[in-house]
Amino acid sequence: AHPGTATIPNLSFHCGPAESKPAWLQNSQIIFCYSTVFESSHFDEDIGAMVLSEYWNDVLTNHCQLGTVVITTERALDPKRGWTLLDRMEVENREVFGSTAFLQRLDR
Repeated sequence: AHPGTATIPNLSFHCGPAESKPAWLQNSQIIFCYSTVFESSHFDEDIGAMVLSEYWNDVLTNHCQLGTVVITTERALDPKRGWTLLDRMEVENREVFGSTAFLQRLDR
């Protein structure tokens, strides 16, 4: 690499059911999950967000490595399952007139 540049790791794109590719989840460092229409389980007052359903928390918590960063939309991952909310941001999304993105890391 040239001075001042970073090496880019392998990048893969998977479009489809995450639970069908557990090895991809296990080997990923960053995951984007467009979860705008996914079910939620409850509102967490501490993080001020709807929390994704138990199903999605199970899939991601059980298959991701510690330190994995997951970006979700509209719903956060459950802090009680070991997810730390690092940041949130409002982003443009014409489909639903704006979205909230949640940046989380598995620290359990």
